[in-house]
Amino acid sequence: MSRGMIVVLVLSAVVLLFVLIIRHVNRIERRAVDAARRLLPHHAIDKKGVGHRFSGQVDGLEVTLRLYQTFGQRSQGGLWTEVLLPPSPGISLELRPQDPVEEHLAERGLAKDAVVGDPDFDRAFIVEMAPASLAPSIFDAELRRRLIDLRPVRVVPSDGGGLRLVRHYWDEDRFAAMIETGTLLAKRLQQAAGGEAAQAERWGSSHTAERAREEIELGQVRAARATWRIRNVLLVVGGLLVILVLRLLLK
Repeated sequence: MSRGMIVVLVLSAVVLLFVLIIRHVNRIERRAVDAARRLLPHHAIDKKGVGHRFSGQVDGLEVTLRLYQTFGQRSQGGLWTEVLLPPSPGISLELRPQDPVEEHLAERGLAKDAVVGDPDFDRAFIVEMAPASLAPSIFDAELRRRLIDLRPVRVVPSDGGGLRLVRHYWDEDRFAAMIETGTLLAKRLQQAAGGEAAQAERWGSSHTAERAREEIELGQVRAARATWRIRNVLLVVGGLLVILVLRLLLK
């Protein structure tokens, strides 16, 4: 077989593989879009990237489900499902899977874990929030069960001031559970925010000052964690550069 024929065969195989991958991704996207449309009627193409938005009323709340793809710019690349939650004034919250890295961060004072009181839930997640005392009432038995069933799932801030309930991959069998869990979490946060507003009105400046202090402390922890991560990245990059320079000098 000639060299030119081998090149043609290799290129043909690469093109065929690329076509099969595109067809597979398109099938995943069609199934996911069809499943989401059955749950939330209003569908729009997400202008911020490759993705879709679905919205509608669920238990009296306006709910948005978003399906999108990333390529490593915000986190690990791939397909993502998220439910957008409205802002909850006076409450700051992040929920992340508990793992050795999170345990290390907590030991170093670079993460704050609000204990809910359920051993299974507390082992599964780190709940970083202010006011931390609201964690047991927000994460009641039903919400805890739903979040554990959805693992790996996280709650992170959104650019618009609200929150995002996020899960990796477009698993259409989990869309309904994501919507229901996001709706339930939004209701619990609204109830807690209303209670906080009532407490502030009742106790006045002392209550407001105490809550502001908690928010500042949590902000300081998050800032210190971000600095720690940047420093580690710089150390790794610097180490690689030193190794590269040494290898070039020793040649």
